[in-house]
Amino acid sequence: MDVVSDRTEALYFESSGTGTPILLLHPIGLDHSIWRPYVDALSQNHQVVSIDLPGHGRSRAPDSGWDFADLVASIDRCLSGLALPTHVIGASFGGMIAQYIAIARPQRIRSLVLCCTASQFPDNLRSAIAARGAAALRDGMGAIVPETLERWFTVSAVDGMTALSCKDLLLASNPAVWDRCWKTISLLNTTSGLASLDIPALVLSGENDVATPPALSQTIAHAMPNSELVIMPDASHMGCFETPQPYISAIQSFLQRVDEARSNT
Repeated sequence: MDVVSDRTEALYFESSGTGTPILLLHPIGLDHSIWRPYVDALSQNHQVVSIDLPGHGRSRAPDSGWDFADLVASIDRCLSGLALPTHVIGASFGGMIAQYIAIARPQRIRSLVLCCTASQFPDNLRSAIAARGAAALRDGMGAIVPETLERWFTVSAVDGMTALSCKDLLLASNPAVWDRCWKTISLLNTTSGLASLDIPALVLSGENDVATPPALSQTIAHAMPNSELVIMPDASHMGCFETPQPYISAIQSFLQRVDEARSNT
């Protein structure tokens, strides 16, 4: 498998395979490497582009604060170099950004796969969500990592290889970026915008996800007129990385149906 890496302005990405492109957007605090099992599987039939979000991995953090519109603009520069339209797969924070991209640039999106994510939060929870970032600014990333991993993974996997990789990435994260991301997440509100999209969407949720419970995924699926919802049994918030194969199989089947339907029109 050939891998091409590049930095478009401040955004680092890697590209593998050929064919209809797939853009992968990772969760908060992580980087493109979390998608490795997906790249290996999906690049057999697609061009798979995995990016480091601004301030994550090898991507430079913006000089000033940002919001979802700024994130869309940054990723849009990466999209402009791909054959369009493209499939977009986003997990958690990446899934939130994927929704904003689809709403702002629907003509560029072939399909959406939204894993363990949400389209809005109750107003009474928004301040608590924003406060997750402030804790890292005050006490450092080491102080917030244990609670974050417990929220993300099942008890049996919190000391496993994937969780330990996430731990290393989180500990290396910039607390200011972490804080900025949580402030951005606290303002999430895409539900009404999703209702206007006719883009095929696969919404994947973990049955035991305490960070973004299945009810939040159901809200997304109900809002989008051309969507399907799959709730993975016994899966955590990071189920798509903790036990990736069931998710990969569901995504491959979905992408095949979308590509075949498009080729027949």
